[in-house]
Amino acid sequence: MKRSRLRGKLRRLLYPSFGRQVAIYGIEGLSLLLRAQSRIDRRMIESGTWETSQVARLVSLVKLSRKQSKGPAVFLDIGAYFGFYALTMRRESLFDRIIAFEPDAMNFAQLGAQLYLNDAAYEIEVQRLAVSDTTGTGTMPKSTLRKNRGTSGLGITAPPEATMTVGTAALDALYDFHDTLVVAKIDVEGHQAAVLHGMRATISRNRVVLQIEIWKNEREAALRILEGLGLKVIGNMYPDYFATNIEGLAPQLAPDAMAPERSEIFDGSIPKNRND
Repeated sequence: MKRSRLRGKLRRLLYPSFGRQVAIYGIEGLSLLLRAQSRIDRRMIESGTWETSQVARLVSLVKLSRKQSKGPAVFLDIGAYFGFYALTMRRESLFDRIIAFEPDAMNFAQLGAQLYLNDAAYEIEVQRLAVSDTTGTGTMPKSTLRKNRGTSGLGITAPPEATMTVGTAALDALYDFHDTLVVAKIDVEGHQAAVLHGMRATISRNRVVLQIEIWKNEREAALRILEGLGLKVIGNMYPDYFATNIEGLAPQLAPDAMAPERSEIFDGSIPKNRND
C-alpha cells in the first residue's frame, strides 16, 4: 500500500469527521481548517503536505535573491485559496510584507480562519479581490459548486445563479513598489495574462520572482508575455513556471532543485468547464 494511502487511512481513524465536515489538521507546521470535499483539502489531509517541490524551489529563489540585495521584500499570494503559500512564506520569515488575494467568498472565509488559527491576522494582509488588468468588477463561479474549490476564477462560465460578482484590480493601481524584491505566486485559472499586464510597472521598477501556473494550452501566449515584460523563465515544475528579471539567479541553483511534472490533481489538460 502506498504511504500516502496509509496516511489517509490513519487520518480517517484519528479524525472521524473526515469527509463529512470541516476539521482542523496539523500540516507542515500549520494548523489548517480543511474540508475533505474539496480536492486540494483532501489531498493535503491524506498526504500531510502540498506542492513540496514548488515551495522548496520558490524559497530557494527568494533566499538567493535576498543574498544579492538587503532591501525590502514583499510576497504576493495571487489566487491564494485558503492561503497556504502566504502562511508558508510567513513561517520562513523572508518577507517584510505578505499580501494574499482571494476573490471567492467561501475561500476568503477559509483564508480568514487559517490566519486566526495560526496567529497571522496581523502579519498577512488580505484583499478580497481578483487581480486583473483593470479596476472594476467581474463574475466568476461560486467555488462551492466545484470539486476543487481552488479552480474558480474570472473568465470561467457558469449559470447566472451559480456566479457571483467580485471586485477586480490591477496591482499597479493598488501598490507603488520601488526597488523592492517582489515575489508572487500566481494561480488564477487562465487569467494570468491580465494579471501580468496589470503589473507592468511593478515588474519594471523592482526585482521580481514569479511562480506562475501555466497549462499546456496557455504556454505559448504566456511565455511571450513574460518575455515582453523582461522576465526570463528559469525552470518549471509543471504546471508551475518560475520567471525572474534578476540576472544570474538561475545558475546558482543546484540541479536537483527541479522536479518532475506535478500530477497530484491534474494530468496537464484543462477540462472544458474547469470543474475538476
